[in-house]
Amino acid sequence: MAAMASICKYEEAPPETEAHMRKCWHFEMKGVVVINPLVFISSTIFLWVFVILCCVEPDYMKFAMDEVAWGWIPEVWTWFYIVSQDIWVIVLIWAMVQHGKLKLGKDDDEPEFSTATWFSMLFCCGVATGLFYYAVAEPMWHFKGWGSPRFLSTVKGYGNVDEDATHALMVSVFHWGVHGWIPYVVMGATLGIMTYRRGYPMTVRYAFYPLIGDNVYGWMGDAVDSLSIVTSIAGVCTSLGLGAMSINAGLQRLSWGTHHGENFAIPDEAKYSVPGCGGQGYSCDDGQESFGIQRNTTTMILIILIITCLSTVSVVMGLGSGIKFLSQCVFAMGTFLMLVVALNGETYLILDNIVQVTGYYLWYIVKIGFHCDAWERLGTKDMGLGGSGTSGNTWIIDWTIFYWGWWISWGPFVGTFIARISKGRTLRVFIMSTLFVPTLYSIVWFCVWGTEGIRMQRMADSAGLCTQAYAGGSAWADQYSLADKQNLNMGWTPSCVLDDAYHGGYGRCKRAKFTRYVDPSKDEKGKQCVKHTSWVDVPCGGGLDPTAINMTKYDGTECAKYMTEINELAADNYDQFPTTDQSDCFVPLQDGTVCLYNQATADILFDQISSYGPRGYSDMLCALTLIILTFYFVTSSDSGSFVVDILSSNGHPDPPVFQRVFWSFTEGATAIALLYSGNNHPSADAALKALQAASIITGLPYTFVMFWCSQSLVILCQEENGGLDPNRKAFSTFIFNMKNLVLHLKNTALPGVTMGRAVVHVGKWPFAGLGPGVTFGLWTGAFSLLYYTAIIFTICTAALYQWALIGCTFYIGFGTFVGLLRNHMRVKHFIEHGDIATDLLCGIFAPMFTLSQIEAQFTEPIENTKKNDDLAPQEESNEEQPAQI
Repeated sequence: MAAMASICKYEEAPPETEAHMRKCWHFEMKGVVVINPLVFISSTIFLWVFVILCCVEPDYMKFAMDEVAWGWIPEVWTWFYIVSQDIWVIVLIWAMVQHGKLKLGKDDDEPEFSTATWFSMLFCCGVATGLFYYAVAEPMWHFKGWGSPRFLSTVKGYGNVDEDATHALMVSVFHWGVHGWIPYVVMGATLGIMTYRRGYPMTVRYAFYPLIGDNVYGWMGDAVDSLSIVTSIAGVCTSLGLGAMSINAGLQRLSWGTHHGENFAIPDEAKYSVPGCGGQGYSCDDGQESFGIQRNTTTMILIILIITCLSTVSVVMGLGSGIKFLSQCVFAMGTFLMLVVALNGETYLILDNIVQVTGYYLWYIVKIGFHCDAWERLGTKDMGLGGSGTSGNTWIIDWTIFYWGWWISWGPFVGTFIARISKGRTLRVFIMSTLFVPTLYSIVWFCVWGTEGIRMQRMADSAGLCTQAYAGGSAWADQYSLADKQNLNMGWTPSCVLDDAYHGGYGRCKRAKFTRYVDPSKDEKGKQCVKHTSWVDVPCGGGLDPTAINMTKYDGTECAKYMTEINELAADNYDQFPTTDQSDCFVPLQDGTVCLYNQATADILFDQISSYGPRGYSDMLCALTLIILTFYFVTSSDSGSFVVDILSSNGHPDPPVFQRVFWSFTEGATAIALLYSGNNHPSADAALKALQAASIITGLPYTFVMFWCSQSLVILCQEENGGLDPNRKAFSTFIFNMKNLVLHLKNTALPGVTMGRAVVHVGKWPFAGLGPGVTFGLWTGAFSLLYYTAIIFTICTAALYQWALIGCTFYIGFGTFVGLLRNHMRVKHFIEHGDIATDLLCGIFAPMFTLSQIEAQFTEPIENTKKNDDLAPQEESNEEQPAQI
């Protein structure tokens, strides 16, 4: 009871956190509930409406998500998704090099967790079950050209299958390496500085304080936190779904006693002839019954419910007890399993690949990091857009776009979590440890699992096993007798007998000792005949005997006098392998080999593990894998619930237990809803597509948030190291100040007037020498003509679509002028908040608000002085606070 009381004990927020919390919308019943009503209610309503719609109309929801995630977003936003991480990593490297000594905390703060514990927590939180789901499958898919033969030598016209294998591993590392962790690090570094150096609560809204100032306490901050909650849950649900699929596959194999393609636990009865007929997309015929655990939505929903209950226990226990312990345990177990595979497989090949793939990754990272499948997006040549060949842009949609959406959707959750556990570490250590160390681990991980998977697939391809599997035969070599393998030529025919003492009789020729006398060569006169012993390959299949001796060749040679000794050696030394006595060269494909390309993705990991030993041994490894998957599942869920709870409570570091339970089950319900949306689809992959779609869709809007977060990080680093004054002068009013509604409406209708006044105010524009009146009239007319022309051409879209494109061009020009005027206004008034990029973005995307901000600045004195307003937390005031943007 005492332990439970300790776990469930409610701790009040520190006074400084409490002060910030109460400047936002806040509702609190101590020990029962602590929430921001707007954030909590809006995100809850959105998520539960989504859950209900997926359950009521799963087909329509599945169609809608597919249209957005696999259609509109890749078509319109591929370039944006791809370039985003490349820009953010430049920001991170700059911060690490220029401001690396900056601490996530006070200068005398020490790390809360040991390095090993800290890394295990951030890694387990950041990768989840997807690391297992794709460990073997993804490298093998890339090697085989699944989705698109993008990296195959047969398509490129150069290279070979060995390069194909290396490229496959490199691409897998690319998806799980530096680029994947970038969103986490950007968010984590920004929140770490704001929380531990400046004393703000740890919610995403405060990451934007350098940009919008005290507006983080208002509707903009609420919108950011609400979006962060929805995005985090969508990203976590993708991992929960993948974990449920993997666990479902593993449980079915154990319940069926599956080993090497044979089900030992299924009774030999006619009604169980199709034991999986209860799975997704199948139905049992008359007289048939399903057996054991089935792979279907119902089973996965039950798995998610059970795991959600386990994760709820963990999240209730909190960070120091539940999450910390689970992370340490699961990281150690996962590493142990990886080492078991490495030692059971081709260990030296794996070590070679770790080195080789690291080099390829470093060489290709810039090239592939900017690759958008630009020309492939034109489709196949018969689509009429100028495409060529037979491959479209499905590869980048199914892989990179999905991954980037997935990683970005995890950004608010993992970024907040790793910031929470990183107090006291320097910015350099934080960035290197969270960006590069996980990448190194991912290289090792995929080089172990991927090398073994690709090697097995190459064996199955070269021996003809996959040919039989594609034709409807078994994908397991064990299911074919030796006679079957010989008849089907399922194996190889080397030129030598293979050595039974090496790799189970594969991989190296057997050798025999051969002693003989050797004459000196013609250009080595004076040398004596020598007795020489060498080792030769043992031939087979009627090949030449390498130990055969032609006695006549010694006639007239230096060695002729040793003929007698040769004859004495002949009995057991030469002519050892006469042609008539040689065995057949055929070597059957090893039992345990499986054609992975013919298997479901959730099976591939277990198929690989099962290849390393007899049934008992493989069952043990499969059971261990299931335990690890479950723990990874729990760590993802509990970490997600923990962070989402903090976000919904205005940054309370230890919200009440009730809220943790609520968010844990909301998370599980959302994952269930996504799985259920594919329930009526005949394809077993429908649920997977729905899970992936959720990450892609929510990741897009959050990409914009992450751009603003990276901008905040740049400003924060400069402010903390003295490069910028935190109290520097800003515009007198915030750009989205709704108190200026009348100005906004006026500048929407008559923007040219304010722009003309701004030109006169800032001066130095063309025609300024003609006097204020003429300058105002000329520029007002020019800007108005540009603005109204854009509107007129847009209206003409009703007659011809192309007019909208011309109208858009005019509008961009108009917005650019607005941005330039804002920039010149900043220079005129010595406003140090902002930059030319922000000015242009404000002018193009919010021109009427920008003009209202400019107009409000007209009456402010032009002084080269800095604002002395305290940007630290302060009491509520009727006076409007200085605006950063």
